[in-house]
Amino acid sequence: MFINILKTTIRYLLKNKQYLFINILGLSTGLGAFILMMLFVRYEKSFDSYNENYKNIYRVEQKLFKPTWSEFNSIAPMPLGPILESKYPEIKQTVRIVGSNVYLAKEKNNSVLEKRCFYTEKSFFNIFTVEFIHGDKNALSQPLSVVLTEKIAKKYFQDENPMNKTILLNNKYNLNVTGVIKDLPANNHFNLELLISLNSREFMSEINILNNWEYGAYTYVLAEDNISMDTFKDKIKNLLDEYINNNKDELYLKPLKDIHFSMTGNELSQGIPKSIIFLYIGVALFTLILACLNFINITIAHATGRVKEIGIRKAIGSLKRQIIFQFLAEAIIISILSLAVSCILVEFFLPVLNAVVDRELNIRYFHDTFFLFIFCIALLIGIISGFYPAFRLSFFDSGSILKQRIDNKNFKSSPIKALVLFQFIITAVFIIVTISVQNQIKFLQSKELGFDQQNILIQKIPDNENKNFSKLNSLKQELSALPGIQNVSISQTVPFSWSDSKKINWEGAEPEEEINMNYNYVDFDFLTTYGVKIIEGRNFSIDHTSDLNNACIVNETAVKIMGWKDPIGKTIENGKFRVIGVMQNFHIWSVFVSIPPYVLYLNPDSVNTANFFSIKLLQSNNKQIINDLTKYFMSVYPDDYNGVDWIENKIYDWDKNSYDLVKRIFNTLSFFTLVAVIIAIVGLYGFISYTLNRKTKEIGIRKILGGTSYSIFFFFIRKYLNLQIISLAASWGISYLIIDQLLKVLPYNSPISFEIFLLTAAIIVVITLITISFRIYRASISNPVEALRYE
Repeated sequence: MFINILKTTIRYLLKNKQYLFINILGLSTGLGAFILMMLFVRYEKSFDSYNENYKNIYRVEQKLFKPTWSEFNSIAPMPLGPILESKYPEIKQTVRIVGSNVYLAKEKNNSVLEKRCFYTEKSFFNIFTVEFIHGDKNALSQPLSVVLTEKIAKKYFQDENPMNKTILLNNKYNLNVTGVIKDLPANNHFNLELLISLNSREFMSEINILNNWEYGAYTYVLAEDNISMDTFKDKIKNLLDEYINNNKDELYLKPLKDIHFSMTGNELSQGIPKSIIFLYIGVALFTLILACLNFINITIAHATGRVKEIGIRKAIGSLKRQIIFQFLAEAIIISILSLAVSCILVEFFLPVLNAVVDRELNIRYFHDTFFLFIFCIALLIGIISGFYPAFRLSFFDSGSILKQRIDNKNFKSSPIKALVLFQFIITAVFIIVTISVQNQIKFLQSKELGFDQQNILIQKIPDNENKNFSKLNSLKQELSALPGIQNVSISQTVPFSWSDSKKINWEGAEPEEEINMNYNYVDFDFLTTYGVKIIEGRNFSIDHTSDLNNACIVNETAVKIMGWKDPIGKTIENGKFRVIGVMQNFHIWSVFVSIPPYVLYLNPDSVNTANFFSIKLLQSNNKQIINDLTKYFMSVYPDDYNGVDWIENKIYDWDKNSYDLVKRIFNTLSFFTLVAVIIAIVGLYGFISYTLNRKTKEIGIRKILGGTSYSIFFFFIRKYLNLQIISLAASWGISYLIIDQLLKVLPYNSPISFEIFLLTAAIIVVITLITISFRIYRASISNPVEALRYE
């Protein structure tokens, strides 16, 4: 029986090629999209899982409690690791890691910036899984020892064996290569390229850093098996109270599996929020559901045209189970064929997806349980889609069918119409949300930062030089005299770099009322160099000697929070500083973060506050000026030169991860929007075919009674456009709610544009007209005699 059913099914599908093509197109598109996105989700959830101790590794984090706010910090005090290891038997080992940018060279003054360097301890190799090419797990025992990844070893030593050779660090220290390890898998949160022994930091700074509670490190612990981590977390929660006076902060343990999804501001690498993973899963499931509903829709619609076939088959002796198996076999074969086509689509689009999400996704079809899972889904889709028509038709008796007591009217179109309507609602929502996300990306990319970012170079001042103000002022005068330089400024920090903050009170505040104020120590030329406008009061001036001792300039946000209507002359910090000016708001950090209250002070000569030169050039394309500056700073800081850089690069580096995340969401939505449109088109075409099959006799009668082909065409077009109007009305409401919630995440956004809704309406109407026009027109010009002979 099985062979007979299979032969009959294949013959039927080959005879009805259009039905077969439409079903495979819709289902394979949905399956392919689902496979691609679930590959990405699986990859993101696999981060760090290659480690043998994956389930027992935790990172020690702090919850910092301040007077008016609290936050999580991924960095713990430096001495904490050894204390945990010695005090608690639940901990096997600990390791401390400090991230750093370094300059490496085989020869002096030929340095290359390496951004993925980590200072760590030899226990790193006992906790995390690495494979040594040269050396062993004791490679980081001694100061000034370094372990290179295979990539970095090849970069500096080509095909040589680098063991026991030296490499120059920051033009000052010779590091001894004591090990080479294989590059770590891409799905790790370190993204490291070289490891330097942590005790080198102490050797280089001549300070007991490793036991200093003011210094911090990423601290990881390897826990014993089968211990209650909830109980252990409670034991260490208040450990800092024993070592830090008046401590209010608490310790927490974050499992290694969750670190990739952590979004604290000081992560070793950019992760991805778990909410985005759930978004991708939801969108992928929605797409698959649309494809399944579409398949079921078309299968049911097509089955209505087979009533007489079933009657004849039952009349000549076919059993109910044979008819049921026939329909199920057809649906299952189509779903399996669709899966095969979806695999071809996956192979074609996988490189595109890898480029979009910056990953190296892959699938091994016959060595991967994931593919077995997808195969089971395809099989289930086939069974479900064939179930309804199989059982519905098999229970009609042959007599009723052949006497035409059972016909297409027994299959109501309402469920099918509802499914098509649902498909177009989801498609319209995809289109509206995708275009809105793109608008927000453009808005953020073009947003004014509030300061002049053109033609400004940044030079970091070495730590051992930033207290020597007399020398720095002399350097500033020399730089200002160089040709092609417009302004030079010295400051503690620059825009899109770090910024310190402190609690301050202000004139007019309640007795214990404070705000968290970000601050910067600058010189007289800082605001001029960055083109920041003074909107009230004045700038710092050398003509006002009192500015050196008690003057400050605040931004608009600070004035608003403090509630001042006339800020000039008001004071902050218990009357210590007098406000002489209000500067316009400008972004000191990301455009994805609200501009905080901000105050500028003049650089006092007695504190460690000078960290950057900001050099404004007359033009940006003068290579000679840049070369002159490079030579100048190399001569001034021969041992600590770290290169000049454009402020625009700092802006790009600071916001790159945020933009990448938003663009990734946009690209994903764009891809699934395209998939949803394809599925909707296929579903609409199937619904039209179903409707026209039911209306064949009506079309013939209309033509005999004088109806023209055009009148019949517009009669049916109008019905489908009415369906689209309903779907658009529903989608607009849903989309507005979704976009409104998305915009609340961003502190700065462009308002919801209703032009997007009109554009979406136009797209949906055009898609509808293109999809249905040919099919309806062909039916409207058919011979009425053939229509009346139908059935």
